[in-house]
Amino acid sequence: MVSIVMAVRDSLPFTKKGVASILANTQCEFELVIVDNGSGEDTVEFLQGISDPRVRVIRSEENLGCAKGWNLGIRESRGEYVMVANNDIEVPPGWLTRLREVLDSTRAAWVSPCMREGEFDYDFPAFHDQFVRKFGDRIWEGQYRAVALFSKRSLYTEELGMFDESYKFGTYEDEDYYWRIAESGRRSIITGSVLIHHYGGRTVSVQKRKTPKFIKENRRTFHRKWWKI
Repeated sequence: MVSIVMAVRDSLPFTKKGVASILANTQCEFELVIVDNGSGEDTVEFLQGISDPRVRVIRSEENLGCAKGWNLGIRESRGEYVMVANNDIEVPPGWLTRLREVLDSTRAAWVSPCMREGEFDYDFPAFHDQFVRKFGDRIWEGQYRAVALFSKRSLYTEELGMFDESYKFGTYEDEDYYWRIAESGRRSIITGSVLIHHYGGRTVSVQKRKTPKFIKENRRTFHRKWWKI
């Protein structure tokens, strides 16, 4: 089974789109573990109203941010595989099945799909199919897309540990983990066999307006940890 872990902080229109797309286009056995990072009433009402048995919602009264939220979701997950995914995405049919095939065949630590970002103003199925016909057998080494990170659950629980929770809200926790993977000698790759759409930074952009200094603080944390400066 695959556990899709999604941290949510409001952005209700995009959360609805992401959840609907995942439920409609994921054919393999999966669970969707949604960590609600202290969302407002409208989002809480929507999440509580989801009746699909494949969805579990974990409520936090405070905004845990990405790292803490993802870690909570991973700890509560039940699958052999984990997909850490943003809430503001559209996915194609069979996306997780293909990502699992690539992970198993390459034995990479992380596998990410390719991504188109911005307005969802195009024929996504047609664009996806055209893209995959052209790039479906391509793999880009040493890269990742933090919008969707597919791995074995054991990567977090047994091998390299959880995301570093010293990073606040969101930014740099994904890059930090990428460096940890590289340091361990493992691989992070992007596969051309799957393309997703990302609306782009909806939750982080709201947080930047509320607490504008957190990205600079995360950058300093990253530089001290990895660059020793």
